[in-house]
Amino acid sequence: MFVELERGESEPGVSEFSGCAANAPGGRPPLFLARRRWFFAVAAGAIAGIGLLGWPGDPRSGSKYYETAVGGSQKVGLADGSSVLLNTDSRLRVQLSATRREIELIRGEALFTVAHDKLRPFYVSAAGTLVRAVGTEFSVRIRDDRTVEVLVAEGRVAVGVPRRF
Repeated sequence: MFVELERGESEPGVSEFSGCAANAPGGRPPLFLARRRWFFAVAAGAIAGIGLLGWPGDPRSGSKYYETAVGGSQKVGLADGSSVLLNTDSRLRVQLSATRREIELIRGEALFTVAHDKLRPFYVSAAGTLVRAVGTEFSVRIRDDRTVEVLVAEGRVAVGVPRRF
């Protein structure tokens, strides 16, 4: 039996995907499968992204991320007694260990007040530049992908490329 349909019409109970979901046991409509596939694709992408980038503040990696929006600022107290003042539109990764204090300024500008600890030097990397301090106050600003400004307010810092330290 055939039914003649005009353009834009459909027969009740028959779908374009008639060989797929509409006739499957349970009779779930194709829209359900499309949403389900979409959900699993998004979930798989999120899991892959977290695996590549690391979960913010993941205790296994020891890293914590801090970020400010455009127009915002944030003061962060670190576990070693140091503090960081993030300027507008900035992102920072902090990793503290028993032998090193490593900070990565991903974008923006930050003012660091470093607690004195000769056994754990304080390193800040930003756009291919590495700053090393023991107990001082300084700011680091990424101007563009190749330009980094370092301003020392108190104490001393060493500035170079990562391979030299």
